[in-house]
Amino acid sequence: MNETCRFCRRPLPRPPRWSDGACDAPACRHAATTAALRRWQQSREELRAAARSVAREHAVELGLPAEAAPPVNLLPANGNRLRTLPDDRRERFLHHLRGLLAAVEAHGAAGDANITETAPVAETAPVAENPTAVDHACATCRGRCCRLGGVRHAFLDGPTIARYRRDHPDATAADVLAAYAAKLPDVTYENSCVYHGRLGCGLPRAMRAELCNTWMCDDLVQHLRGVTDGAADPVLLAAVEDGRLHRVALSVGPARREVELPDASAAGARGAGPG
Repeated sequence: MNETCRFCRRPLPRPPRWSDGACDAPACRHAATTAALRRWQQSREELRAAARSVAREHAVELGLPAEAAPPVNLLPANGNRLRTLPDDRRERFLHHLRGLLAAVEAHGAAGDANITETAPVAETAPVAENPTAVDHACATCRGRCCRLGGVRHAFLDGPTIARYRRDHPDATAADVLAAYAAKLPDVTYENSCVYHGRLGCGLPRAMRAELCNTWMCDDLVQHLRGVTDGAADPVLLAAVEDGRLHRVALSVGPARREVELPDASAAGARGAGPG
């Protein structure tokens, strides 16, 4: 362990406040942050170069013309494996849903009896205006953000359930429970949302939490800034996790073709195993 700041060479406190070998001096903190940013930018460029190399190697498979040099947009990657949804996870989720239904029955969406003011299904403007680009990007990622729903019961809450009850006024609580239970996939990504299956979310948008319909990761936002939905200009999408390339896809208009790297941890994700 360094005993002096790597920039000003003054002694570091014990224990050090930072793990980057720099002291608390503003100039040293700025230098350390700048160096970290440069390393991050360099790693991103290396990943883009690796994606281009994969695309050239699989040009025929992707349908990429030999002379083409499309831009590369980096995206997150879900590298988890598909597994049969364990019975205990299914039951924990349904227990949570029964509690939501009871609360909405008793108190409405937000603790009162007025559940008619819940908003309709929402989408952010970029999602609504760029459905193909969003679909291609999320299909390439395979839902890294969905993993957060694993500990939040698909982000379902009172307003979501109240909205569904409003849209299905004749449905009983048992009907709502059965409707959500019927959408649970038999095979889901481990350590992720119970609805996160082989083909994406098992819920239609009208049954999802508002967060799931509107939230976009930073990489998706950056991707949408540089594309026109359905455009014929090719774009390479590279799914990355922990500094490693998992898969590369070519997006051209309505078409998307994908190559998965054989050494990626998600390479076996298409097969289902025990929970």
